[in-house]
Amino acid sequence: MYFTVKGKNLNTDVDMKDRLVFWGKKDDAQKVLITIDLNEDEGSYEVKIMKAENVSEEFDNLVRNQWRNGSDDVVFPEISENFEKELSLTNALLPKEYEVERDDLIKMAQAEWNFLVLSKRLKNTYSHELNELEETIEQLEEFSQDTWNNMKNFWNKVQQQIREKNLARRHGNDIRKRTNELFSNLKELRSKAEESFSKESEKNKAFFEEKLDDIKSKIEDGKSLRHLFEELKQVQKKFKKSNFTKKDQSSIWNKLDGLFKEIKEKKYGKASAGNSPLDKTKRRLDGLKSAIERMEKSISRDKSNLGFQESKIQNADGQLEAQIRKAKLSMIEERIKSKETKLEDMLNTEVQLKKRIVSLEKQEEIDKKEAERKAAEEAVKNRIANEIKESHLEFKSNPKVQKAAEKIGSSKKAKTDNSESKAENAAKIISGVVKASAPNP
Repeated sequence: MYFTVKGKNLNTDVDMKDRLVFWGKKDDAQKVLITIDLNEDEGSYEVKIMKAENVSEEFDNLVRNQWRNGSDDVVFPEISENFEKELSLTNALLPKEYEVERDDLIKMAQAEWNFLVLSKRLKNTYSHELNELEETIEQLEEFSQDTWNNMKNFWNKVQQQIREKNLARRHGNDIRKRTNELFSNLKELRSKAEESFSKESEKNKAFFEEKLDDIKSKIEDGKSLRHLFEELKQVQKKFKKSNFTKKDQSSIWNKLDGLFKEIKEKKYGKASAGNSPLDKTKRRLDGLKSAIERMEKSISRDKSNLGFQESKIQNADGQLEAQIRKAKLSMIEERIKSKETKLEDMLNTEVQLKKRIVSLEKQEEIDKKEAERKAAEEAVKNRIANEIKESHLEFKSNPKVQKAAEKIGSSKKAKTDNSESKAENAAKIISGVVKASAPNP
């Protein structure tokens, strides 16, 4: 976002003059030269009246071309009348006995000057805010994103006033100039910080790539997945506390996340990797913890700002500044209350998620044991089926087994013990077949 303010973005109204010069008459008779000088800081103006016979053509030119444009080097001739009055929208600039050639210009100037005075007061309010920002920036030893954001918010507010033409062009220009200087100072600090940050990120990236490559090699070598998973969790903790550029952070995170999924796939199968209720709840808890940390830092900054504003009220320069600072205090206090309410909700949610994770971990352990039991049963069934299949093939291919089976078949007519079950008979048959097929000693 671009914050250097170009002149064309400011109020495009014609620059108003603080000084006016008119020829006029006093009591419809005496010709006089009248000068009016606005004091926008005080909201007043000074009038000087000179008789026509005391005004030379040279002075007339000087007062119009130099004095009216801000020069104080013009020496005035004898002044017949001099007075100062408070500016008002309702009272005329000149007493009734004076009449000027361009009364419309006088009335226009009166309206414009009232706007200038109010605009100056608004500018002074913003100047106080700029003073605070300037103090903060002067004390910075490194770039501060919070201060940058405060500068952005300040300038957005001033721009709104400029767009709505609540600030005169001269006042907007003054604020723009000071604002640009502060942005330039912050940009210089940011440039240094980015260079240092980039080097730190590059170093951290190399460190974590080596760690993750080592873990990947261990996975491929068939090392204990449980231990590797715990090792990955430790790497993840360090990762969250390390500084990266967005590009480096994304690169390391993709590798880290990929290894987590690879371990889970090897351990539980693809369907379970990262999609179980437990995994989703853990991810939600991790996100919530980050949000809680950010909220706590935000509240801490607001409380620090609150203390700063309270100390400034004691040394406020005038009632207007004190009122502005009290209003800011109220805003900060309400903001803190709102954030603390949100934080309380977040902390309650954190407790609920932790309880849910404990419950899901227990259920996952139960499900895991059940899956292992079913897998063991299935393995036994498959083994028995294979043994029966192998026995059947051996029966077909071994003549001795076939002869033994024929003998068994011919003896079926013999009486058997009524207490023997079909299962016992089958066991005897199989036993006889096995013995018959065994090689002679």
